[in-house]
Amino acid sequence: MHTCAVAAFISAFAGTAALWWLYFSSTREVSERSLLNEESRTGRARDIYTYGHVLIVAGPVVFLFTQLALQLRATNTLGYSRLAAVTACVAIGLLGNSLLALLIGAMLVMVLIAVALLDHGGPNKARRSWDGEAGTATAARQ
Repeated sequence: MHTCAVAAFISAFAGTAALWWLYFSSTREVSERSLLNEESRTGRARDIYTYGHVLIVAGPVVFLFTQLALQLRATNTLGYSRLAAVTACVAIGLLGNSLLALLIGAMLVMVLIAVALLDHGGPNKARRSWDGEAGTATAARQ
């Protein structure tokens, strides 16, 4: 088997695994927090659990942007890791014509894995987020 084909397969597999990791771990955490104080849980749960996984197919930028919007809607906070990841993915996409496709794929996978690791860096890790209602940066322990 050709080396580039093996590298492309590994990159695609790692990217898919990272997207699923982000979906099942991050979405679950945001969903649980948002449903605790929600009066109408049905609509919120439908949005989160019905439509969220469909966007994985659309690619990393759409998926990360959707997770960013979900987090903002559910918790009124804007996660810096998602915002940085969306920006990085768009920048990588703009470089698309000047770089090898395999390198672009590897860079996107690295962004996804970095977001997953930042989100799950440990139970005592303080993560900074943007409080949309107060308009201030806050540190949240999770």
